[in-house]
Amino acid sequence: MKKSIGILFALALLFTACAPSPETLAKQTAVAATSTAAVWTPTPASTPTPAPTPTPAYPAYSEIVKTYPAGVELGCTNAEVSEVTSDGKWVFTGGLICPGKSQLTVEAGAKFTTGELFFGKPWKTYGIKITLKNPVTLEGVNYPAGTKLTVDKDLNWIQVSGWD
Repeated sequence: MKKSIGILFALALLFTACAPSPETLAKQTAVAATSTAAVWTPTPASTPTPAPTPTPAYPAYSEIVKTYPAGVELGCTNAEVSEVTSDGKWVFTGGLICPGKSQLTVEAGAKFTTGELFFGKPWKTYGIKITLKNPVTLEGVNYPAGTKLTVDKDLNWIQVSGWD
């Protein structure tokens, strides 16, 4: 029995000698906590989605017509344009063109320059309605497909929101 107690005592001393001291245990726990904290990162707060760029609000056709000089007669032009070439040819996809008092129905693909088509009569008349089927550049301004154009009180091209 004394021998067993002696062996147990020797084992306890050996176990105690191999076990880390309380200070070592405290340091190891602190290092483990620190390294765990360094590895774990919280999910960042979501960043707000930027607001979409608003598209400009264009006036309605009727608003533009109200600005025309008193007594002007509105033209009946209501055509679709697919292209305006750099040399001034207008390519139509269809519609009605009214230079002065005459009317001309245009077929798809019809090409005219303003001089050929209107024989000196005004092309840009009050009340004109042009819908662009493709991107077009007019008088140095780029317009996207789907643009609806009329003229303002000074007969300058102006984009409108629709034909109301």
